[in-house]
Amino acid sequence: IYGTRDAGRGFWLKLKDEMLARGYELNNILPTMFVLREGDKIVGVMSSNVDDLLYGHLEGYEDKMNDVLDSFSVRERQEAPFRFCGKEVNQSDDYSIKVTAKDNTEKIRPIEVHEKGSKKKKLTDKNDAKETTALRSVVASLAWIARQVRPALSYRVSKLQTVAGNGCIKDIRECNKVLEYALSTSDEGLFFTSNFGNWDDCVVTSISDASFANEEIVIKHPWGVHNETGRSQQGHVIVLGPPNVVNAEKANIHPISWSSTVIKRVCRSTLQAETFAMIRGTEAGARIRTGIVDMHGNLDLKNWEDSSAAHMGHCWMTDCDSLFEHLTSPKMNSVENKRLGIDLMALRQLVWERSGERTQYIDHDSGDHPRWIDTSTMVADPLTKAMNCDRLADMLRTGVLDLTPTPES
Repeated sequence: IYGTRDAGRGFWLKLKDEMLARGYELNNILPTMFVLREGDKIVGVMSSNVDDLLYGHLEGYEDKMNDVLDSFSVRERQEAPFRFCGKEVNQSDDYSIKVTAKDNTEKIRPIEVHEKGSKKKKLTDKNDAKETTALRSVVASLAWIARQVRPALSYRVSKLQTVAGNGCIKDIRECNKVLEYALSTSDEGLFFTSNFGNWDDCVVTSISDASFANEEIVIKHPWGVHNETGRSQQGHVIVLGPPNVVNAEKANIHPISWSSTVIKRVCRSTLQAETFAMIRGTEAGARIRTGIVDMHGNLDLKNWEDSSAAHMGHCWMTDCDSLFEHLTSPKMNSVENKRLGIDLMALRQLVWERSGERTQYIDHDSGDHPRWIDTSTMVADPLTKAMNCDRLADMLRTGVLDLTPTPES
């Protein structure tokens, strides 16, 4: 009964039983996703968000999902275009899909600064209680939009999140600028091309980047609050790409996830910052890969790392040449920082070992393999600093990852 504390859980358990009874299988890694297979072929997928269901299937396999829906009192059944959990989903005649959050973006209103009489506030003046509440509210709304469909907003929103509870007037001005940009580009979002290629042989691609010692964080002490500089920012984008993404200049991709956060540990070098960013990106990509391998029914839970690596490739992209050389060199080059050396060894183990045995050459057909790309093509760069994000925007608008360096570069 809706309104009770465990209503959502009770509904989901009933939904799970209905799905399993009709041949769907629950994903072991992505715990709200169900998959329907016929032999080795995936013919239907459904993901639930409480009582909102998003599903797709090949022609001729809609009966089982319709049976599940018929067992509930479903208020609406919609095909694209439709709204799902605050996002607009549109599908073209060629089956390509665009997802936006235009309506929710345009509902956000800029923050008003409460002036004290005729005296104008300075940029360094602390926000009062109402301004702090408004700043928290707008930043939270922008963070939701950035997390759902707008990776280009992630860095600037991440920066605002660190100061929202103890901000100044300048932070309100910056927040309003970010909101103005979001409103002017509210029709942008995620694009999933129908010209993707073969789903069965695609690979996960983790594109990671970092900016060294350009950030500051707010430190709270019993005797006050102050900003501490020298922190580094990490960002990554996870996409699905074709098998030749390890050496292709252009590739049709599907965007999956992204992140932009301050690295918690203070980094002593660019190499350390780039390594931490790659670790975070590759771990996120490994989880996505494992979930996809489980969708195909090829996952061994007791040996999930090796079994997922054996059935699907994972390409790591970085623009840090020294990191790439460390990972691809047959010999382990030494570094002064012992902690950094251990992190590099952990990454190298994934690159050079297959089923517990070290290989003589890096195997690009399966497992994990790094690729160096030019800085001008790094789509994760806007997730680490405030900069032009045309390359990232083009990828999200067209569904094409362009790794061709600029003439200047």
